[in-house]
This record gives sequence, C-alpha cells and structure tokens, in this order.
Amino acid sequence: MKKALINAVCNLMDENENVYMFTADLGYGVMNNIIENYSEKFVNMGICEQNMASTAAGMAMEGNIVFMYSIGNFPTLRCLEQIRNDIAYHCANVKIVAVGGGFAYGNLGMSHHATEDIAVMRAIPGMTVFSPADSSEVTAVVKEAAKIDGPVYIRLGRGGEPDVAHISLDINKVMRIAERESDSMKPSIALLGTGTVVADVADASKQLKETYNVSAYSIPKLKPIDMDGVLEICKSNDCVVTVEEHNIVGGLGSAIAEVIADNKVGTRLIRIGMNDQFTQVVGSPDYLRHYYGLDCAGIVEKLHKIYEVEND
Repeated sequence: MKKALINAVCNLMDENENVYMFTADLGYGVMNNIIENYSEKFVNMGICEQNMASTAAGMAMEGNIVFMYSIGNFPTLRCLEQIRNDIAYHCANVKIVAVGGGFAYGNLGMSHHATEDIAVMRAIPGMTVFSPADSSEVTAVVKEAAKIDGPVYIRLGRGGEPDVAHISLDINKVMRIAERESDSMKPSIALLGTGTVVADVADASKQLKETYNVSAYSIPKLKPIDMDGVLEICKSNDCVVTVEEHNIVGGLGSAIAEVIADNKVGTRLIRIGMNDQFTQVVGSPDYLRHYYGLDCAGIVEKLHKIYEVEND
C-alpha cells in the first residue's frame, strides 16, 4: 500500500508542479523515490504533526496540493485541532495520509492502534474519507483525492496486504468482490468491508456461501458514501453485515446505519468491529483481528451463531 501511494504521488508530481509531500520524520525507505527525484517537493517536518498540519494548510492556501504523511493516530488525533481549524475550516487542499490504520502497529499497543480515526474524520465538515483495501484501490484513491478541491483523509494499511479480486473497480462506488448465488431458499446476506479487513470479508464470503446466499463488497469511500449503491444492496438482501478494523461507533457500520435510517429501509444490520472499547492486548495484526473476531473465522462464527440462535 505504501509503495502504491508513493508511486501514485510521484505520478502526480510529474503532472503538477504544485504537489508536495510532507512527513513527520517517517517513511525514509518508502519515500526514496520522492527524495531522490523530487527533493524540492519533499519536506521533513520532524516529529511535530501539529506544525505539519498547519504548514500544509498554509501551503495549500497558496495554490498547492499537499500530502501529509504519518503513522497510526499521529496524523489525525495528535493534530486534530489543526486539521479542524486550519485545514478543514479553510477547505485547504490537504490530503491527510495515515499509514497503519486499525491494528497495523499491533505490537506497540493502544496508543498506536488507530481504531477511532474514521469516526473522527467523518465528523469533520467538508472532509472526504477513504479507506482502501489494497494497492489497486490506493492508486485509484490518490488520483481521485488529487481531483478533490479540499481536505481528504486516506487511511492505509502498513504494507504487505493481499490484493482483492474486484469484479468492478470504481473508487467512488460500492465495489462488488463476490457475487451471490440465486438461491431463494437461503437467507440473503451482503458483507460490506472497508480497508485491509476486506480480504477477510472476501474469504468469509466463500465459507458462508454453502449456508447463505452471500455477496461481498469493498467500500473504500466512506464519506460521502455511495448512497445509491448502499440502498440497492440493502433493498435486495435480508441482512447487511459491516466489517471494519475500527470502533463500530462512527465507522462503516454507523455510515450504513445512517443510510438505512435516513431512507427508512427495513434491512437488518449487523456490525462487526471493535465494540466501543480500547484494545487491552498487544500482538501482530493477525493475532488482534482473531482475538477481536474481525478475521475470516470470526466473521463466519458470529453469523453462524446469530442464525443458529434464531433458528433454535
């Protein structure tokens, strides 16, 4: 994901002399292409995310597009006031990039577990929010972010994420990754995922298809969300299940709930994510996903339990 981001930003720098990359003393190996070939476009702001956000806002208000880059919660929660007051209030053309959303920095503990960032960024007026699932989505997101005249939040994994097989690839839409079978005798369930957990959603859909009429989707754009696409899914399924490596409050599950409520749709919604809690354990991302039931096995187990209880 990080490599895809840098390559896409370099392509933008080739096309537009007003594109800049700021970093908070991070990403040197990742940034080599920019440092070596676009050194005048690269600024290391040091370990001071607040200053980075305010400086990025100033640069953007002079007609530039600025990508500001850091890890985990540091480019969001640490400098939230500057994002709100300096960037968003002035509709500055700053693209906030967080590398390591969710449990990507799992061994470093809850201070590095970015599990509230989507909710916070969604709540800021005028902020567009993206959470791509793989490198192909990252490339498309960067291109789209550059077209948006205003603040954008881009939430990435740490690197090495598996590619997702997309049936369609339109970064502004709900994207299908697994077709359902036409079997009216089975409950119809749509699995909706965002970010790197989408790979687990795809795997879960394969395991669940023997029991349910399952389809699966990646939702990389969380704000503004593809309301028409979400409504079509809700109206054509008995149940919609959201999966996110994030608090269920304010994230993908909340975004889908808002669409359902605002449009008076009676579809059942099940939200899978962090249940309004901080992580109390440390470990690898895979370990934490399994511990909190966000991996393929956890998704499958939760749905089987819900339907088994109801059918008893």
